[in-house]
Amino acid sequence: ALESLDTYYPTGEYTEQAQLDLLYSRFKQGDYPGVITLADRFIRLYPSNPQLDYAYYIRGVANMEQHYDGLLRYTNLNQSHRDVGYLRLAYNSLRDFLQRFPSSRYSVDAAQRMQYINQELAESEMNIARFNLKRQAWLAAVQRARWVLEYYPQTPQIPEALATIVYGYQKLGDQQTAN
Repeated sequence: ALESLDTYYPTGEYTEQAQLDLLYSRFKQGDYPGVITLADRFIRLYPSNPQLDYAYYIRGVANMEQHYDGLLRYTNLNQSHRDVGYLRLAYNSLRDFLQRFPSSRYSVDAAQRMQYINQELAESEMNIARFNLKRQAWLAAVQRARWVLEYYPQTPQIPEALATIVYGYQKLGDQQTAN
């Protein structure tokens, strides 16, 4: 019914609210690519809508959920050991939302999601560093660990990153830098 309203009455009195409701219903159905497309369209068509913050927020959340594997919820597999490119996109969407609407009612949840994404991205980098340590690619492991130190400083992976840097430099024979 919402799609019909949007199709047959594109400039009607209830069009903007119908599109917001359609965003919500598509999100509840799990149609995340559709949500992203509709949110982008809503942002482009109605830049002065009082509920514009919701469109930005739901776009970021949909980007975050789009490639999340539901089996991971029930197993001990880790999402950060898979492709995390979608998490970078979700982080950028949520950051854009927080920059535009810092006092929105969704801002606390967006900040918590961004913190979670940071931890997942840091874990992904450390997973690559661990792989490089196993194959004795010391310099590559050190570079990944330094990346974690520089770009994800408030994550629980920092102690492991420091240990990886020290171990990598010791294996490279650079004791002064390791110290």
